[in-house]
Amino acid sequence: MISRAEEFCQLRQDIELVYDNFARMNGLSYTALYTLNAINSIEKCTQKKICAQSFMPKQTINSVMKGLVDKGWVELITCKTDARERIACFTEKGKEEVLPLLTKIQEAETEAIAAFSEEEQLKLISMMRTYDEIFKEKMLARDEEEE
Repeated sequence: MISRAEEFCQLRQDIELVYDNFARMNGLSYTALYTLNAINSIEKCTQKKICAQSFMPKQTINSVMKGLVDKGWVELITCKTDARERIACFTEKGKEEVLPLLTKIQEAETEAIAAFSEEEQLKLISMMRTYDEIFKEKMLARDEEEE
């Protein structure tokens, strides 16, 4: 019999697999899809912000970003307040080709959450937020133990 923690983690991984499969069906890696979504949702999105949100290594995000620039979907604009930072923005080609993919995801997410009552939605979000905070805290404590 699996523990509740294992069952929860399996469900979370199943959800991530849905995103991964969608990315692959559209010729992208999960990391590229994640990065595109971050560019769309983070104000003045930089590689540093994506790394902080995703906990992915700088090299990984840098490599993905280079690929997105090479595809003509993203351009990097030097930040006015810090010349070392570059803000990622969609090009016109990126808007035409990427935004419809992100819209499909957002629509599916919206429809999935709408299957719950208002009360269930609030409870689910609250519980996930609490789990996220506790999990991050516990993982950080383990990282500090290793140092």
